[in-house]
Amino acid sequence: MSETNLCDDCVAVMERIEQTSDSARQYNSAIRVFSRWYDDCLLTADNVDIDAYLRHLTDDREYAYDTVTTHRSGLVRLFKAGQFLADADRLAVDLPAENPAQKVDTKAVTDGSGTKKERELDRRKDRHALPKSDVEALIENVPTPTVRNELLCRLSYQCMLRRGEVVSLKQSDIDGNDLTVRAEVSKTGESRTVRFNGKVKRLFDMWAVDREAKFGETEYLFPSDHRDGHITPERLNTVVKMAAKDAEIQDTLYTTAHGHERQKVTAHTLRHSGAVRRWQNDVDLRTLQKALGHSKITTTEDYLDVSDDSVGEKMLSGWTDDD
Repeated sequence: MSETNLCDDCVAVMERIEQTSDSARQYNSAIRVFSRWYDDCLLTADNVDIDAYLRHLTDDREYAYDTVTTHRSGLVRLFKAGQFLADADRLAVDLPAENPAQKVDTKAVTDGSGTKKERELDRRKDRHALPKSDVEALIENVPTPTVRNELLCRLSYQCMLRRGEVVSLKQSDIDGNDLTVRAEVSKTGESRTVRFNGKVKRLFDMWAVDREAKFGETEYLFPSDHRDGHITPERLNTVVKMAAKDAEIQDTLYTTAHGHERQKVTAHTLRHSGAVRRWQNDVDLRTLQKALGHSKITTTEDYLDVSDDSVGEKMLSGWTDDD
């Protein structure tokens, strides 16, 4: 069965389940967006794939919480519809025992709830870069285990990794000889390689000793007892927020209608600060686009708030009066 027919058959089933074509069509739209992102039969996706997809909607496409929730709901119903088709012997795909979309917590993926207006306000206000002195103050105040948490923060800042990419790094992603880290973008195998300096290398070595003493041989760089086998993105965010508070550089942007405080300094702030610092140090946009993992250079321009004036200044700085 083709992906198009699968979507059509599932939406027909969802219309029967939902008893409203509008809801079914809304979920069908969400499923088609997922089908363009997921490079395989949709019903073979597991909860790790769906978690990565919803993080993509949140971090890369900056979808609001309610929109991400709708996409998750669409995937929940996709697998319910798939089960209906399988029970009717109309599906030649082995479905998972449990609905994988139901295993994914939307609030954990999006770091809380919020209206579209709140999310946009959060996005604009969080797009500030910490000066190097504030970054160092934050890192000096990380909670225990300090070696692990300093490494987490420096990878976020120096390698400009997304929080989900940092926590899911495997030991095989690190090349200590070339001083590079490979960040996998998605299940499709797309990845990018970013360099780190000697300070981060020393932290890797120190953390390797601590990690082996506590966990033994592990696949992940930052293992934990969590079901995914590694610490969660939310844990990294908590580490950064705690360190920023102790460094006295934390502030509350606003409180949502649900009473959730939006903090100024988050894990994303470190990634953004690292990118802005490199832009200010004359790293070109195309290189930053690749390092950040952006599919379009316009995303990088928006991310860095690049203006025509700043581009013009960089162009002029490359010429002398004799040129």
